[in-house]
Amino acid sequence: MNDMDEYTELIDQRLRSYYEAISKEARTYHPFIGDVSAQVGEFLLRKGKRIASCSTLLTYKGYT
Repeated sequence: MNDMDEYTELIDQRLRSYYEAISKEARTYHPFIGDVSAQVGEFLLRKGKRIASCSTLLTYKGYT
């Protein structure tokens, strides 16, 4: 596994756990808000959305 894959997996795990918690909390407020939050999380977890963040991490790693 290369650095890009490693960072992508770490970011995916953090985003997944964050949006699961947010969606759960949002459902207690209103079911519609929970559904919207879950859909936003699903959209953000699609492949190809984190190239900029991974590139930033790799650049930082290269300079430190």
